[in-house]
Formats: sequence, C-alpha cells, structure tokens
Amino acid sequence: MYNHSMKLPVLREYTLNSKKIKKSTSFIMLSDLHATEYGEELLVMTRKLSPDFVVFAGDMGDEGKAAVVAEKTYAQFGKAFPCYAVMGNHEFSGKVAGRLERACMECGVKVLHGDRYLQNGILLCGIDDIAAGKATWENEKQSLREIDDSLFSVLISHRPDFHAYYRESGFDLVVCGHTHGGQLRFGKINGVYAPGQGIFPKYAGGLYSLGKTNMIVGRGLVQNRLPRWGNPPELILVRLEKEDGDMGYTR
Repeated sequence: MYNHSMKLPVLREYTLNSKKIKKSTSFIMLSDLHATEYGEELLVMTRKLSPDFVVFAGDMGDEGKAAVVAEKTYAQFGKAFPCYAVMGNHEFSGKVAGRLERACMECGVKVLHGDRYLQNGILLCGIDDIAAGKATWENEKQSLREIDDSLFSVLISHRPDFHAYYRESGFDLVVCGHTHGGQLRFGKINGVYAPGQGIFPKYAGGLYSLGKTNMIVGRGLVQNRLPRWGNPPELILVRLEKEDGDMGYTR
C-alpha cells in the first residue's frame, strides 16, 4: 500500500542526442529511497513509461526498516525490467551492502562493481561508492579505464562529488544521486546544502556538462529524513536518441 503521508515523486525527463546511439532507448533512474515507502506506486509510474531498463544509483537502503523497503523495491523492479544497481554510502555505513546485493541477485538485479554490460546497444557500467573503501573504489575505476568510444557509455556512480574524475573518464553520461536535491530550494538557488559539497552545492540536481561528459544528478526519493522544501522527490526518465550533430538535451 502507498503511504498517503508521502507525496508521489515528480517525473523529471531528459533527452540526450548522440551519433553513437544506434536506436532510441530509454531508462529510469532511481536513487536515495532510504526508508520511504511508496508501495507499488514507483513501479506503476515506471510501467507507464515503458523504459528499456532501470538503474539504481545507490542509497536505496540502509540498516533496519530501510533495508526491508529496498529489498521489496528491488524485487518489484527486478521481475519487471532489466535492472542494474550500485551501492551508495548508506548501504556500506549501515553494513547492509552484502544483504542487499544478495536480495538483488535473487530477483535478477545486477549489482555493478566496476563491471560493464551491453544493454540495448548502450555500454552500461557502475562503481561502488567510495564508502566501500578507497582501495576498492580505485580498483573499480581502474577496471573501467578503457571504454569503447564507438558505443554510447553510461556510468552509474552514487555521488557527484567526483566530477573531476567523471570529466576525464571518457563516459558520455554519468548518473548520480546522493544530494537529495540540496534539501531546500528557493527560487534559482539549486539547493541549500548537500553532503560532500556543503552550502549552496554546485551539483545538487539536474543535468550538467563536464566537457565531453554529461552528468545527471537525481534529487532522490527520500521524504522521511531531513525536510524538503521546493524540492519534490523525483523519478528520472532518460531518453537516448540518435541524432547528427553534438550531444544535446531537452527537459
């Protein structure tokens, strides 16, 4: 059942165009659910959009109730779509990364640790959050050093803090969460505070150009931790379209 004390997320859409994209593809990105219970509403919203696959960008769960909510969400989506996930800082700090990875395996969600998959002609890669340990994070980055530049490539990585790495990584698109949209948003202020970036974060939510790499930062789904103002939870739809000319986007 949907918890009626929670607001349903807004749909945020981005369309990216690139010569590397062989056929139109779309995917849903979810992140930062924590212990917010939407019941089947997220799945219902996603089914209506008919994406080719779904990615989870971390912090879907942590200790206690949040782990149970994450397991249910993975099970719902894993049975309905090809799904790929990375673990965020809360999975590691809450010591539930192993538990949630086992839950993912049981329902067909692939958890990425510096791995790469070809999905609908898209090179899809992912790395654990640095909370897994700096050595682990560096090893996973190393495993993704050589990327086939003929393919449109997407990296799933929990936090946008490492934008300098993303800029030089060679990926066409990086999708992140972690910031919760900067929690409070007023007018043109893109969030008041985000972990790792501090006051008035530069990368709190939206699409950003990092040289030849684009980065989408999701505002997340959590509603039951810190307050949100002018910053509704969001479900992100990314459309990838073949087009001549430079990569661009529409919202």
